[in-house]
Amino acid sequence: MEVFGFFQNTFSHTTRSSSQFEDEKEHNSFSRNLAIEEYLPQCAFLQAYGSFPRDRLKLDYAAACRLTLEIVVTSIHPTATRRLTLAEQLHFTERGFIKPLPLFAEEGVVHLQQRFDELLGKLPDGIDINRVNCWQKANRWIYDQCCTPAVLDYVEDLVGEDFYLWGCHFFCKLPGGSSDVPWHQDAQYWPLTPRETVTVWLAVYDTDDSNGAMRVVAGSHRSGMMDHEQRQGEKFVLSQGIDETQFDAADVVTIDLQAGQMSLHDDRLIHGSGPSVSGRRRVGLTMRFSPSQVHCDLSVWPNFEAYPMRGTDAGLNPVGKIPLGDACPTSMFQLSSEFA
Repeated sequence: MEVFGFFQNTFSHTTRSSSQFEDEKEHNSFSRNLAIEEYLPQCAFLQAYGSFPRDRLKLDYAAACRLTLEIVVTSIHPTATRRLTLAEQLHFTERGFIKPLPLFAEEGVVHLQQRFDELLGKLPDGIDINRVNCWQKANRWIYDQCCTPAVLDYVEDLVGEDFYLWGCHFFCKLPGGSSDVPWHQDAQYWPLTPRETVTVWLAVYDTDDSNGAMRVVAGSHRSGMMDHEQRQGEKFVLSQGIDETQFDAADVVTIDLQAGQMSLHDDRLIHGSGPSVSGRRRVGLTMRFSPSQVHCDLSVWPNFEAYPMRGTDAGLNPVGKIPLGDACPTSMFQLSSEFA
């Protein structure tokens, strides 16, 4: 798994300068023991990723992938590097979501679940993992998962070449719990303009109706923003929700996923989930990506920070500091400087 983490780190820092690349390499546990050049003779192109013509970049990237394929194939799903089909892109436009998409193979899933347990155990007593966010600011391993090339390829096919990461959140239903995510639209909570954020929902464990899988109202993203009412009670993960009379129950679709698979959904899509009644864990890691032209109203959300992933950053938002350690957030919307 060390090798897989190194592969992700190497191919994902697509907007980093050469000096930043070298600084980050110093902190990578694998690269301290094995020089990048042993596996990636073409690493120079990685340092200038953003300046290469796109067709040349794809050729170099593919060549490097072939050199590295043997050491990563057991960790990443063999089909994970494919792009979205035209049919999938049209489905997202019309229905507001795509599921399921392959990402991690069996060994990668085992590591994902082990790391989740470790992070859950690191949280201070009394901290609910559902009520902390922005893991990409606190934890390098989480940041690296967000930079997985297959994830970025899927997102790029929907939002274009220039985009950034800004959020990362575990939604967790453990056996014996009763957490409930009311029907809502993500954009209701975010002071972002325009509303073009795409969410990745990565299944850490299998998820279906019996353990509280996410459900979506297909096509609801095209109906504009709905009225949200206050929701009170410890069982509710969110404080606002949409009444079921505002949509047709026949349009509800369950986002059932196997561990290691992911889905994508639009920030205006109505979705929610009920409690788990199966005694099985349901854990998802969400990653929020926005095109570079999306800007945040900092008067509402002063701690917002962007992490450019690909292409050109428009400079509309503060840029967060990439974490180096294995810390955990302890509240909502912390600044990256708190984890330096």
